Amino acid sequence: MMKFRSFKAVLVLGLILISMFAIFMPSASAGVIKVKPLITVTHSSVEENLIPNTRSLKIPLNVSFSLTGLGASFVKGDSLLKDSTIKISLTIVETPDYIKASIGNQPVEIPVSEGRADRQPYVEITVTEKAPANQLGKVTVRATSMKLSGLLFDIDEATDTFDVPFQVDYWPVVKILPRDNLKKIGPLDTAIFAVDLENLANGPTRVAIEVTKMPEGWTIGVPPEATLGSGVYSEESGVKSTVNIVVKPPFGFGVHNDIGNFEVTFTPYYLGNPDQAGEPVSVLFSVQSVGMSPGVGFEIPLILIFLIIIAIAYYLYKNKKSK
Repeated sequence: MMKFRSFKAVLVLGLILISMFAIFMPSASAGVIKVKPLITVTHSSVEENLIPNTRSLKIPLNVSFSLTGLGASFVKGDSLLKDSTIKISLTIVETPDYIKASIGNQPVEIPVSEGRADRQPYVEITVTEKAPANQLGKVTVRATSMKLSGLLFDIDEATDTFDVPFQVDYWPVVKILPRDNLKKIGPLDTAIFAVDLENLANGPTRVAIEVTKMPEGWTIGVPPEATLGSGVYSEESGVKSTVNIVVKPPFGFGVHNDIGNFEVTFTPYYLGNPDQAGEPVSVLFSVQSVGMSPGVGFEIPLILIFLIIIAIAYYLYKNKKSK
């Protein structure tokens, strides 16, 4: 029994000495026993959506590794390699064109004896308006550990490729361009303002149109909404549209020199989900009405005057003929 214990002690001491030699002379030769590491990378749950062209989103990563194969427990628990560190680098492998991603807090150094990183890396992501709204995006990341060599043991290189998903939010931006904001007309005329709309958002958009300011005595007509396709989807048309704002001034009897100032508000929504709305954009219009107006129902007096003129002309004609 004593001989067996002595033999075991000598064996352990020999392994320790060989491991020490391997650490201090790592380039002298390769280890005889290959120990394979297993890298595990998980990501924290993402509770917020990423809005294009705004701030970036940081997703923390949890990096750990374990040793497998012959001698794994000895290397981790009893050899001097347990005081070494494994360096793990993280790289972005694949992203769509609309994503810009980078890795922060790396490379990661993990003590062999502990198996967990000394600091937490993260993926930082920004997206453009080309990212489709309300869909999942993803960044593919590869983790690679550097090989650690000794005389008796080698900890091999290992890789792990994984996806980091995130949700793209709606970016509610519509270009609103009135062709003019000021018109001068007569009391009986109509002012028509053409407003060009272009959807810059990352999804199909409904634009609600509302008159938010109108002077008394004037009338204004606007369409209640406009529907725009999205340039994110190449098969969609109707990214641009034109709406007309129709204004009629007061036309009571008399001389007019009226000025009407109007405010029309445009609010973009994701088509099918009114909860995803953008900021309202207000556009001001001004109309000057100058001239003489015969007043409301002026057509009837004109007709009566015309009939009276015809009657007088007929009467004069008849009298002249009878003479």
